[in-house]
Amino acid sequence: MLATAGRLWSGGTLALDIETSPWRAAQGFALGEAFIGGTVGVGVSADVDRV
Repeated sequence: MLATAGRLWSGGTLALDIETSPWRAAQGFALGEAFIGGTVGVGVSADVDRV
């Protein structure tokens, strides 16, 4: 793992990889929330109203 980090650092891509990772994670979270979270959220709120 340290060897890979050293290779990425010396190649100049480590900073770009560090910047890109949170962006990709945020995109995945947003897509998951849009497709799954909205559906699950509606189901949960409907169940809560019945209780």
